Amino acid sequence: MYNNHKTVHISHDSQEDDVDEEIAPLILNLWKLDIEVQTSIYDKDHDLVWINFPITSAAEKFINIVYAHSHEEEHKDIHLRMLNQDGWEFYITPKFLTNWQFYFSMTVKFPISDLEFVMNQVEDEL
Repeated sequence: MYNNHKTVHISHDSQEDDVDEEIAPLILNLWKLDIEVQTSIYDKDHDLVWINFPITSAAEKFINIVYAHSHEEEHKDIHLRMLNQDGWEFYITPKFLTNWQFYFSMTVKFPISDLEFVMNQVEDEL
């Protein structure tokens, strides 16, 4: 457990993990959409949810699902936070392989206050 968060065990097909309870439904739904997640944290101390995707295409799919409806008037604040990276943070990390090649993983962090919207958008994609 991270920061003494309560975790729950989730599984879908061949994937399984212990995940922070507050974001378990989100991670499970990402798996159902074939979006691979490497690690995830519900960090109440810093008011953030962060998800690490092992490849950038998985992160891009997640971001596009969330962003697709963020421009609607009732969600304009989320739209602007994503665009301006105000509370939304994106990090790309190179991962080197032994055969002289590399790929990139991507971490997305967003405010806990946006979690409900994010979860709803992902659920609507199912």
